[in-house]
Amino acid sequence: AAVLNLWPVLHNFEHYGYLNDLGSCSIIGVDLAAFVVFLISNFIIFGSIAVTSLWTFCFTRSYFKAQSVIAGESVYASKKKRLIGIFGCMLIVYGLFYLQSVVSFLLQLFIVVPNQFFLALSVTFSLVTIASPIIQSYFRPEIKSVLVSRCPLLFTCVCCSCVHSIC
Repeated sequence: AAVLNLWPVLHNFEHYGYLNDLGSCSIIGVDLAAFVVFLISNFIIFGSIAVTSLWTFCFTRSYFKAQSVIAGESVYASKKKRLIGIFGCMLIVYGLFYLQSVVSFLLQLFIVVPNQFFLALSVTFSLVTIASPIIQSYFRPEIKSVLVSRCPLLFTCVCCSCVHSIC
């Protein structure tokens, strides 16, 4: 979010203007060259997030696999599940939050988007900074055990009606 909000500063505000209705800075009067630079740089930013996330996932998974050979498979089985859950949820959250900004940018090229849409977009775009630590803390066993003890209905299995504390 911080990198994407640096664009007005990097381009000396030449393609940006303050929108009184929204109370924010937005792109106005973009020529083709600026559009191509903006699009390529966004793909580089989003691509680097995806590549580094997948790289970290693969490295951590190979580490767990090596450790499970040393210590025994049952010790690291739950860690592998948590790893897949954390990275899967993080990629879904990043995808949802960042994809909506790309979709809104493309919508602006073809239709006039109402101000309420931009307000909802800016609020949900800012939620990525809150969602990331919540997801990471959800998969911690000590936090999950407190959630299971306080809210057992959230973890009740549909198949067997049992409460499963560790998934």
